[in-house]
Amino acid sequence: MKETIDKVRKLLKPIIRLSIGFAATAILFQLTTNVKLFNMDVVNNTSKFMNDIGNETVMGLISISLLLNFLGKKIKLY
Repeated sequence: MKETIDKVRKLLKPIIRLSIGFAATAILFQLTTNVKLFNMDVVNNTSKFMNDIGNETVMGLISISLLLNFLGKKIKLY
């Protein structure tokens, strides 16, 4: 079971990193040039997504992920 989880993690990690990097680049590009990449309003979609799930939820998820990242490095959770 652990090998399966490791395989899934190895598969998803680069995909998630690329997605976050692309989203951040698209947001910065749209804010600085006022041009939409691929005719998508990334800033509006991101704002709508955060309002739909709630800003408190987003902050909670960010803080939990940072805490797990910090603790994972300290006590070798993963």
